[in-house]
Amino acid sequence: MGVEALFQDIDERQDDGKLAIDADGLLYLSCYRYRNDWDIEIAYMDFIGRVETIKRETYKKVNSLDKTVLCFTAKSNFRYDIYPEYKANRGKNQTEDSKILSERAKELKKMVYSRIKKICKASNIVEADDLVIYYAYKGYLISAIDKDVVNQSPTDCFDFKNFIWNDSLSKEDIEKNMLIQSIQGDTTDNIKGVKGLGAVKAKKFIEELIDGKKTVDDYIDLFESPEDMLLNIRLVDMSQYKSGKLVLKEVQDVFDIICPF
Repeated sequence: MGVEALFQDIDERQDDGKLAIDADGLLYLSCYRYRNDWDIEIAYMDFIGRVETIKRETYKKVNSLDKTVLCFTAKSNFRYDIYPEYKANRGKNQTEDSKILSERAKELKKMVYSRIKKICKASNIVEADDLVIYYAYKGYLISAIDKDVVNQSPTDCFDFKNFIWNDSLSKEDIEKNMLIQSIQGDTTDNIKGVKGLGAVKAKKFIEELIDGKKTVDDYIDLFESPEDMLLNIRLVDMSQYKSGKLVLKEVQDVFDIICPF
């Protein structure tokens, strides 16, 4: 590569880059790596190494990286308040090994907080996923492995498990993905979907909604009640945290999302 090509590549990158990382996923990867030979200091160094790797990958997108934020999930969040059954199935399905892994992840998070607290962010209102998306809307590049985060990101997202960049999504694509998710639910988080409509059928329904073959009423009628529809939207939407406040979707918001289609 010639000098001119090198500087052209640099000029095409963003200036003053900022990065938000879903640090919960990193904690578990570091703890899992040393599950058979546990040493919290080694796990901590592995965690820091993963953060630095993500930052190096981010330099492919930016000229400079002015700020990095590590986003964590706290003990509680709004989803437990509006839906007490949220993630209720996780405790029942936990093996002894997964319980140990969870406890070690908590230990490691405490160590991370005690040593690099300035760049750590958590909230008792929302989860790490919501925080990452919050920063995405503020212009940060993000890094996460959860497909739901990728499917709602308005900015480029680096998958730190598969080492690939996922492109930013348009407002329309994000809303489409959110509607699909509201129909299919999420078994991992114990969010009940519409019976008989999995990922494929949910996607087909929303495509027909966009094409005008289905209506807003058809969408609402999929659920047992309008309240159930709104609950699922609120549970799957990651963009409800704004400027430190929770702004939950209302029925009119759902109409506003669907009607432009």
